[in-house]
Amino acid sequence: DLGSIVPFYVWFILMQSDQKFGKALSILRMIRLVRLFRIFKLGRYSSGLQLVIQAMRKSSQAAIVLTVFLGIGIVVFSSLIFYVEKLGCPYRHAL
Repeated sequence: DLGSIVPFYVWFILMQSDQKFGKALSILRMIRLVRLFRIFKLGRYSSGLQLVIQAMRKSSQAAIVLTVFLGIGIVVFSSLIFYVEKLGCPYRHAL
């Protein structure tokens, strides 16, 4: 528990000082990543989290299809808006 709150206070102290501590801050970021990995390790023992992971795996194909269709829609409609705004531009011959 102490390892999860110490990086915040070390970062806070380093930010209060006027010296450059880029290397120390990168080490703190790595420590924060370790905290994130601890959460994933606890997921093995939680049946609820295992159920969520199983549901995400089963719905991954649907999520990929949704992402592809959203990407196509974004490209089509952004192109359409570009050409519509281009017609309203007073300097459209320069474009």
